[in-house]
Amino acid sequence: MKTGEKTQKNRAQKSKTQSGKAAFGKKSASGKKSAGAPPWVKSAAPKKKTDRPEKAVREEREFRSLLYLLPEKVSAKELSKDLNFIPEKEMEIWNEEGVLEITSEEGIVTFEDIRDSLEREDEKRLSELGMKQVLACDYEAANAALVRKILETFLSRHGGKIGSDTEDFTPFLEMQEI
Repeated sequence: MKTGEKTQKNRAQKSKTQSGKAAFGKKSASGKKSAGAPPWVKSAAPKKKTDRPEKAVREEREFRSLLYLLPEKVSAKELSKDLNFIPEKEMEIWNEEGVLEITSEEGIVTFEDIRDSLEREDEKRLSELGMKQVLACDYEAANAALVRKILETFLSRHGGKIGSDTEDFTPFLEMQEI
């Protein structure tokens, strides 16, 4: 055997991994490239089992709805200006659709004008109550404190009532019920 072949053979043997395969990209003693994993791929070590119970992948979230009845027509843009305690970057406004969306750490709060989707009976009931606009508010229960603060602000500036998401808007809700 020539010295060059002997050196190449020694290098190939030194570069073999513990499993006996030649390291990635190196030629084995037979002159073939190895099939080992590339150096940037980490081997998958088996996960250790712990005594802790596994956490649920998805937590169950509770969603709530209510109706904010206003005695006057107010745009989503105008409503957003009342919320100076919420950073602008956390609010999205779709004025033409009448939607105000607020994103917080706990989730999303949405106020949507639903007056156009109401039936005649609903319109009559609103008129009897002296209300001209209905906003559907959908939110996660975790956001209840934020929704209370928003509604307190709206009620103090625009008046109105907080109704249930029912056919006749009743029972009307008190702030502590939100």
